[in-house]
Amino acid sequence: MRRVAIIGAGSIVFCKTLILDIMATPDIFIPPNVKRAEVPIDPALAVFSRFGELAK
Repeated sequence: MRRVAIIGAGSIVFCKTLILDIMATPDIFIPPNVKRAEVPIDPALAVFSRFGELAK
């Protein structure tokens, strides 16, 4: 079950437009044969690590 929380002040027209845009967005489909890739939390560490691999 999806839930949307809108926090802050805004016009009814803005809220209605936002909700309609969210509802119109299709779900993301991930094919079953796709392998998961490990993604580091800190991009700077990933760049530093990659430079270390390239230096070898």
